[in-house]
Amino acid sequence: MEPKTTNHYLIPIAILALASLFVVISVYNSKGVGWDFLDAYLSGQSLLRGDFYYTVTNYGTAANLSLNPSSPFLEMLRNSSLVNYINVSRAYAPEFINLIETKDVYFTSEKYPGPILVMALAYLIFKGMAIDVYLAILVLLVCIGVVYASRRLKIDPIVLASLLLSVYLVKYTMLFNSSESLSIGILLFAIALLVRDSPYFGLVIGLAGIAKYNNFVFIPMILLLSTRVKKAQAALLLAVPIVPWLAYNFLLFQNPLHSLIGNIAETAANNVNLAADSVQSIIGVVPYPYELVEVLAYPLAALIIFAALMASLGKTRTDPARLYKAMAKDRRYLVISVFLVIAVAGFIVTIGHIDGPVRELYAVYLGLSVLLCLVLADNINRLKIPHIMRSAAPRAVPALFFLVSLSTLALYLDYSQANPGWMQYASNDPVFREASAALFAQGLSNCTVVSNAWPYLRNLNVTAYSVQYYDQPLYNLGLNRVAIVVFPNVGVPASFAHLSNISRVYLYGNFTIYVPADHACNLH
Repeated sequence: MEPKTTNHYLIPIAILALASLFVVISVYNSKGVGWDFLDAYLSGQSLLRGDFYYTVTNYGTAANLSLNPSSPFLEMLRNSSLVNYINVSRAYAPEFINLIETKDVYFTSEKYPGPILVMALAYLIFKGMAIDVYLAILVLLVCIGVVYASRRLKIDPIVLASLLLSVYLVKYTMLFNSSESLSIGILLFAIALLVRDSPYFGLVIGLAGIAKYNNFVFIPMILLLSTRVKKAQAALLLAVPIVPWLAYNFLLFQNPLHSLIGNIAETAANNVNLAADSVQSIIGVVPYPYELVEVLAYPLAALIIFAALMASLGKTRTDPARLYKAMAKDRRYLVISVFLVIAVAGFIVTIGHIDGPVRELYAVYLGLSVLLCLVLADNINRLKIPHIMRSAAPRAVPALFFLVSLSTLALYLDYSQANPGWMQYASNDPVFREASAALFAQGLSNCTVVSNAWPYLRNLNVTAYSVQYYDQPLYNLGLNRVAIVVFPNVGVPASFAHLSNISRVYLYGNFTIYVPADHACNLH
């Protein structure tokens, strides 16, 4: 069911790409971006500063873990196993934060380096247009991945593009974090390369791991390569993107796995305890049933409809058992089946994360989409239907997917603009501009402040620090010396802020400013 000419699929894919990009930039301009996206964006800007390396090495691991350098607890962390890291982070969750923050440098060390590096490059070249360009890069990467994977898997690129350049990509995988949409683009190449039995799968899956650490779970798929030589080559190529990342961690934090451990510990700290992790992960989907249905409905419904079509219009020309055996020998089905199993297992393990499970479905969604395209491509011509319908089906089905995707994108754009609750407290929310204006009105606009929504204020050029500021002795010159801006429903719990020895309180509708008695405007 693959289109026979380039024009038959490039034009529809270009239309879908432009529509997706228009929707995502429209939502970005009206709502902004989420916390994790902004973290990566600010970290990318810091990479371009000349004093970045000096700042990180001077504040180092001790400041990064919010601990005194001579603390026995810090020594235990340095010498402990991964399990101890996780256990310790649970016990000290409010203080455990992998964040380097000075007046000019803001860097979250446990974040995935892929999005940070791409954002840094976009900012270096395009400055104020960096986020728009970065979003365009994500859409373009997915489009190129769709075309490449479709050719290698012999599936229809219009159907695959319709599934991936969809509301799910725009709503969940771009503006909240973006590492998921970056992963989808890279994993498309990884799947295609593994189907080709190419050792370059190792290189690409390494890049996927740098884009989002969850993707490291697909490394064992190297074993699907046909020969020992190819497996060895893939393992060596895997090291190409990973070794620089390990070296960076070692040089800056004296631990090659610092970023990964920090990410795991941050996730683990949001669960109850080690024994309850599996239960927490499984029940983590309970608050999100409608979103899960929304995410999976498109590929699953399409698959069910096609199965019903086969049942109602006629049996396949091949005996089902023989067809199954033929599919089992097909490397395409082998690769995507193993991919889906690993993706589902990885999802179950990781959905206990505080950010919720929906965007963590990116690999499951990708696997289901590719599987659906395979089933359609290999079986649509097997139906015993009138010849005129059979000859039209290879073009009618992609056209139907194309129209459904365009219409749902249009409906989503209308919904997102009309619904004030959607992406509430994203970076463009008026409450942050109001807080910046309030600081100016109270004569605090040029002062250092502490806030439980610090990235959003930093994005508005307010010198804002995290609420863990008072627990970072390497550069804290005294407690209760800077103003504190607290938002009731944003970011980390407001209770983490130190509100002792307060002399002035400014109450506003959606936030409060506290000024200590011994307030000092600028400490850095």
